[in-house]
This record gives sequence, structure tokens and C-alpha cells, in this order.
Amino acid sequence: MVKLYPEYLAQDRPYVQRDEMPAIDALELVSHGETIYGIILKPEHTPGENHPLVLTLHGFPGHCTNNDLAHALRRMGCVVVNPFYRGAWGSGGYYTISGMPEDAETVANWAVSDEIAEKYHIDTEEVYLAGHSMGGFTTINTLRRLPWVKAGICMAPFDPSPALFGAPETHATLKRILETDGRCLRRESETSIYDDIVGKADEMSFLAAYEELKDRNLYFIGGKKDNLAQPSAMIEPLFRKLQTHKTTAVQKYDLLDSDHSFDDMRIRLCILVGEYIASLAR
Repeated sequence: MVKLYPEYLAQDRPYVQRDEMPAIDALELVSHGETIYGIILKPEHTPGENHPLVLTLHGFPGHCTNNDLAHALRRMGCVVVNPFYRGAWGSGGYYTISGMPEDAETVANWAVSDEIAEKYHIDTEEVYLAGHSMGGFTTINTLRRLPWVKAGICMAPFDPSPALFGAPETHATLKRILETDGRCLRRESETSIYDDIVGKADEMSFLAAYEELKDRNLYFIGGKKDNLAQPSAMIEPLFRKLQTHKTTAVQKYDLLDSDHSFDDMRIRLCILVGEYIASLAR
């Protein structure tokens, strides 16, 4: 049985002595021949209860860690796994945009294995992906690979395709960001991340995912003041197309009066994401 406590998204949850205390474990596993690292947030556990699993997927390069969201979802009763992709923040290998969904898929499959699901009391039918910025791109493209994931949550998702093939100044901005902000990542060359995006942008674009996502639970959250991943270019083309298709899936879009990282609305963001998951959990 899944039991969630959304009332604790924005406040501390009192610990009951008979329960297992919340804890943090290290994530270390092999993805495509390289060791990747991360953290696992284990919620307070009451005997007889199982927990949803949420993979929080960071953006490029990962400065906005969304740790506050991870802790909020754990207080609510979710197991939260935050992986660092190959080439990012100590993980082995080289960082590539196309490698991010591969790593997320590896982590998701590991987390629902019998051994790990039993260890962390995970309900394997309650698996969610929640990605910010380029992590939203990872969410979209991992959902395409994993039809059993219950829902994807995309916060200020960044779609490289319109950035590359839109206005020249947008293309130039993307290239500059990849070359400068990407210095903290392990790259095969100075241009390898950019070259990877150019080669894969169309096939991994949001609109290219429509057929695979049209009957999937999806929640988009955009920022009106977002100058990096403008919702009109990144979210709305796919969402408008989804709205033309009749489905029983729960597909939502909220637009907050905030910026790309929701810097002034973090608590509101945590509540929205948590309540969406709680509304779907059985």
C-alpha cells in the first residue's frame, strides 16, 4: 500500500519511534561501462507501507540541484534518487546530451529491481521522473524508453532543437553556454557537447516524442520570466499538440511568475510537484 503525506511538503514531518528514520544513502552503479554516482533519499518508513520512487534529473551542468525538491518529496513519503550523469560531478566517462537518458534509464531499471525495491520498500508501479531544464529534456527522452514509468514532470524543460534551429542569437547563446558552463564537466573535447546536440537535437526534440507521449501522464511547469527556456518555445508546441489528442492521461501545464530556476518560488514548486504525484498515486 502506498501512503503519501503531502501536508509535509513544506514542513518537517514528526518522527514516530516505531518507524524507520529517514536516511541518505550513496548511489554508485555502472552505466554503459562507467561508474556513476548520486544520492538516495530514503523516507521515514512505516511497516506495511510502500513508497513511490522519484528520479530527480538535474539540468546543465547541474548547479540548480533541486535538493529542496528531493527533500520535500521524501518528507511526503517518496524514495528519491538523484543521479549524476556520466561526466558530471564525479561520475566516470564523458558528458553528452544523448547519454543523459541512457543513464536515467539505467538508474530507473536498477531501482525497480527486486533487490533494490525490497530494500527501499519501493512500489514499482509508482515510478516518476522529475527533471529541471536539460533534466526536463532527459525526462522526455527517458519516458520514450520506459513505457512503465507512471509520469514525467518537466520543470522549465529545455529543448535544444528550437534553440539550435531558431533565431541565430539563440543558437549563439546556446553554444556559448555549452562551452562556458560546461567547463566543470568531463568532456571529450571543447566542442563535443555542442557537436552531440547538433547531431541529436531533431530526433530527441519534444515534438518528435509526441507519438510516444500522447497517452502518458505529463506535467509541465514553466516560468514567465524564463529567458533561457522560454515556455512558448520549449513547452507550448508539444503541450498544444497533446491537447488535440483525446486521452485518459493526466496532462497539465502551469505557468509560474518566476525565472528559469524558480528562484523566488521554490516552496510553491515543491508543493505543485508533490501534489501532482499524490494525485496519481494509488
